[in-house]
Amino acid sequence: MAQAPSSRALFSESGNVPGELRQDTSEFNVIFVHSRLDDYGLPASVFRVYCHLARRAGSGAAFPAVASIARICRLHPQTVRQALRVLVQHRLITREPRPGTTPIYRLTPAAQWQPPTNINGSPSESDAPPLVSESTPAKQIKGHPSESDAVEGNPFEGDPKKEDPHSPPMGDSVKDTESKSTSTQSEAIYEAYPKKVGRPAALRAIRRALAKHTFEFLLERTRLYAQTCNSPTEFIPNPSTWFNQERFNDEPATWRRTGGSNGRPQPAIIRPDKFGCGVSKL
Repeated sequence: MAQAPSSRALFSESGNVPGELRQDTSEFNVIFVHSRLDDYGLPASVFRVYCHLARRAGSGAAFPAVASIARICRLHPQTVRQALRVLVQHRLITREPRPGTTPIYRLTPAAQWQPPTNINGSPSESDAPPLVSESTPAKQIKGHPSESDAVEGNPFEGDPKKEDPHSPPMGDSVKDTESKSTSTQSEAIYEAYPKKVGRPAALRAIRRALAKHTFEFLLERTRLYAQTCNSPTEFIPNPSTWFNQERFNDEPATWRRTGGSNGRPQPAIIRPDKFGCGVSKL
């Protein structure tokens, strides 16, 4: 009985699988990822930087520049810096600074790795700053489309970003919204003050006071002052002075003018220059 051909002979004789592919199959397995690293849960950008350092360091050390890592890994330089901080914090690598040149990075044994907490930059677990991918979008660099795309994922896919449901409406940033709210509150407090002079300076003083005190407190004290103060208008401080000196913290009793002895008003003070003839001519 003729012996059945082996699978090696089958692939060699078959025209469907060329012999050179059978001989080069070992070239397809160009990277080995240990299960401890794969299960550690590194974000894509941090994993990419770690792989690059592992290739450059081998069993020793590597000292690539941030710009070089960013160009090869197709990441923004700021993303590379954040990834290096995460790797150092979790002791996957060590960083040895060198004055005047790039630092030296060394891979550490898996036994020295820290538990994968704060791996995504959660401030509740550590004081590490959040990753760029979760805080601010990557800054676009003119002429480098690979660095202006998303921090994570394929930089060449160009898929549009999903809008964050917690972000403010288009055209209004959080800062603009807060500015409009403060401006409205300043106007309301200004209108409650009994003397309307120096409006721009008064509004600036009110905004400074709002940075230290709540709107409800300032509005309540301003209305109380308007109801309590019985001074003539010319003796009421300008609103900018009143708010800059934080007179709203004074006792309300000091806001009311009192008369002379026995509650009778004091006599008016007549200045000598108001007479028909000067004092020198008397």
